[in-house]
Amino acid sequence: MGNGTSSAAVGDDSRSKAYMDLIRMQDEQLEALRDQVTHLTTRGATSSCQATKNPLADDLAAAHNLIADLKLAQDRNETRIRGLTTANDLRKDAALKKLLHAEAATTTLEMAPPLTDLSKGLHRSEEQELRVDQLENDVRRLTRQLQQKEDALDAARATIDMLSAHQAIAVDNSHDVEPPQEVLMLVGSLEIQCRSFRDVLEQVLGPEGVSKALQLSQDRGAVPFWSSSC
Repeated sequence: MGNGTSSAAVGDDSRSKAYMDLIRMQDEQLEALRDQVTHLTTRGATSSCQATKNPLADDLAAAHNLIADLKLAQDRNETRIRGLTTANDLRKDAALKKLLHAEAATTTLEMAPPLTDLSKGLHRSEEQELRVDQLENDVRRLTRQLQQKEDALDAARATIDMLSAHQAIAVDNSHDVEPPQEVLMLVGSLEIQCRSFRDVLEQVLGPEGVSKALQLSQDRGAVPFWSSSC
């Protein structure tokens, strides 16, 4: 039983590291998007006449503030997720130590075969309950992460749509402003990362688990982005 528990713990740690790596990749994409918005703000301000105020300055500044708010909210959510994960790991470790202690005490007693079989059955049942609790916690954590990524992507798309609309108006008046192609490429990269993240979820939870997570996210009011784009 010890080897199986150790292997399961190693597997959980590997999956947790993979999730954190994906989250960091998403953070880098959001940071790059914020840099692109800053670049567009600077370029839009310098390309207009110096004697007049750039009509896009307020909108671009608002978009820049939106990206900063998204970054701050995501940092807070990651801190909370780490705290919940640590608390869950501590609870799981305490339960496993209790099981190991009970098993060690059982092996020192001379028990009749029927009682030994009953003890093993109880241990297996407790291990299964712990595993179910762990999987439920993983589903809830991943669902929160999916919701956060969907919200961030929706906000980024809304920002780009707004910038594109204002850029189109500006192009009608002046041909100095170019469309934000770099920002659009970043959105495409985010969608690729989204697909990769869903593939990892399917390997861990299976298609049925991912479907349940998506349904729970949509019930909470999220835009069905994963089912349409990923």
